[in-house]
Amino acid sequence: MPLVSVITGVHNAGDYLARTVASILRQTCADFEYLVADDGSTDGCLDFLRTLGDPRLRVLKLGKVGRSQALNAALAEAKGEFAAILDADDLALPDRLERQTALMRADPELTVAGSSCLFMDEQDRSTDVYYVPAGHSCILWQLLFHNPFVHSSAMFRLDAVRSLGLAYEPDLEPSEDYEFLARLALAGKAANDERPVVRYRMHQRQLSQTRQQLQLDNAERIHRRNLGRLGCGEAPPERARDWLWGLPVTPKPEHAPLLEYYLRMLGAVEGRPHVRLQDLAFLRASLERDLRALGRGL
Repeated sequence: MPLVSVITGVHNAGDYLARTVASILRQTCADFEYLVADDGSTDGCLDFLRTLGDPRLRVLKLGKVGRSQALNAALAEAKGEFAAILDADDLALPDRLERQTALMRADPELTVAGSSCLFMDEQDRSTDVYYVPAGHSCILWQLLFHNPFVHSSAMFRLDAVRSLGLAYEPDLEPSEDYEFLARLALAGKAANDERPVVRYRMHQRQLSQTRQQLQLDNAERIHRRNLGRLGCGEAPPERARDWLWGLPVTPKPEHAPLLEYYLRMLGAVEGRPHVRLQDLAFLRASLERDLRALGRGL
C-alpha cells in the first residue's frame, strides 16, 4: 500500500500538465501512487503520459463527468494512507510530500493539512506569496467566512474521508473544495504550514476567473452550512461574511448586532475540540472592546 495517493483532476490542461506531473514524479518522498483523473479532455494534454513509463502513475479515463466527480472517482480508487491534491496547472515543491506526511504522522489527530502558496504566472515566474492561517483555532474561525485552505496544498487522511462518507459536491462547484475541506477540519483537527509546499498558477482560464459569481454564491451557501454545524443556525446579520475584509477601525452603532453575532460565533468555535483559547484571545478582546465603546454591556 502506498503512503500517499496523489490526485490530479484534469480537463484540457494544455502544456501545464506536463510540468505538474513532473513536479510529483520528482518528489523526495517516493512512496506514492499518482492518480490523474481525466474529465473528458479533448486537447491532447494526456498524450505525453503514455511515454513516461512510471509504474506509480495511473490515468483514469472518465469521459466528461465534471470536476467533482473526477476527484471522487480518484478518491474511490486511492489506496494510500493519505491523499494529496494537486490541481492540473499547479506545481508541487520537491519536498512537499515528505514534509506533509511527516506533519500528519507527528500528530495522529490531524485530519487535514495544507500550506501557504507561491503565486506564479503562466511562464512559471513567481509573483507573490499567499499566506493562510496556520493553527487549528484560527483555521476554524476563518472557515466560517471563506476557505482557509489552498486546495492544491491539501493533504488528508483517507480513512477520515471514508468514515465521514465525504465526497466533492458537484452542485457546489467551483467552491466544492471549500465544503470538502471544511468538513474534514470540523470533524477533527486542521493545520496549515506557513511555508509553501506548492506553486499556484494565476491565469485567465482558471475556474475562479471564469465562474466568479457562481463561486461567490456557493461560498455563501457553505458559509451558512458551517454556521449551522457550529450551532449558529440563526439567520446571520446582513454582511456577516464581511469579516473577510476586516472590521471598521471605528465601530459605529449600526455595527453592534454584527459584533454581537461574531462574539456568539466565537464562543461556538472556542467550544470545539483542539481549539486553544489563547490563539483567539486577541479576537475576543477586540470584539468586546468595540462593543464596550458602543455602550453595549457584556
